[in-house]
Amino acid sequence: MTKPSPILRYDTTFVKRVAEFNLPCTAHHWQLQDCVVCPDNRSTIYALNDYYVHKFNQNHCQLPPHSISNPSICTIPLPPSLSGSTANSFGYSVTSSETGEISLYNSALREARTYHIGKDINNHIAFSRNPQYLDATAIRSIEPHLLACNNDGHIRVLSLPDLRILQKLPFHQSVNHAAVSPDGTRMVAVTDDQAVPLFDARGTTYTPALNFNTRHGAAYSCHWDAFSTTFAVATNSGYVDVFDVRNPQHKLASVRALQPAQQGGGSCRVVKFAPSYTVDLMAFSEHTNYVTVVDTRNYTDVQRLRVGNNQIITGLAFTPDGGNLFVGTGDRIIKFAVNQTDRRSFGSYELA
Repeated sequence: MTKPSPILRYDTTFVKRVAEFNLPCTAHHWQLQDCVVCPDNRSTIYALNDYYVHKFNQNHCQLPPHSISNPSICTIPLPPSLSGSTANSFGYSVTSSETGEISLYNSALREARTYHIGKDINNHIAFSRNPQYLDATAIRSIEPHLLACNNDGHIRVLSLPDLRILQKLPFHQSVNHAAVSPDGTRMVAVTDDQAVPLFDARGTTYTPALNFNTRHGAAYSCHWDAFSTTFAVATNSGYVDVFDVRNPQHKLASVRALQPAQQGGGSCRVVKFAPSYTVDLMAFSEHTNYVTVVDTRNYTDVQRLRVGNNQIITGLAFTPDGGNLFVGTGDRIIKFAVNQTDRRSFGSYELA
């Protein structure tokens, strides 16, 4: 039995808009909008813009609140690709194309190469390293790998840097997104179907384990919380559904977009949890105009952020410490500061 949607409370302020950067962030796919990442530290942001990945350090911009500046940009020389997602980690930057190609930039070698992977568009690419069950010596011997979610109904597990196919996971529908839990033991994937399969992960091997169901049709994004027990799925129907792997028969929560999904604007495109254990926030973007920030302690306290005037939202990312949230649109990247003091404290209760 599915739990009813929570009654949302809007009298909360989790984040505050503090700066805007004059850095366009664009996607070439109208449904895939995961084009902002902040994988390494709270200063460095990567954003997809047309055929390039731009890297910039926002600390180099001395900005008063709400100002717009031209940040110092480093353009990563990836070959041209039409993409709706970008990923950066372990010294690599990657984008994908509509013809099954993946462009990989090795920052240590300062070398870019393009590989043909799959028969169709690679909808999403993600880095993964699954070492948590191993000791420190074994962890050092494991190389990170890529997950390529393809429109041909497969996830390809790829070695780095040569992108050899280590495993090929078949699905019944086009695969739109995949995410490995922070502890490296599970992977969840979303497709053009409402089914959400869960895999056990061990090294570069992924084994089917459980099946969840959004009941809301196609989904385009999924993400894990910091504890690796809860994951969220952003659906085209305008809902973000949250599941707990310890109770697969029930949804933990279902949070609705502000705008109607039938008109396109309220379709949910990207969902991400804050990586920090103490912040306990989740954010998701609608196709246009709005980002919603959700308190994951109850999934009822939310803050709606208006980030544009009928502009497509092209991505969002928390910093690794959970202190900031960055949101991309077609003409800028907006920085929000998380009220970490409030998030790290709990309200007091009085006995009657």
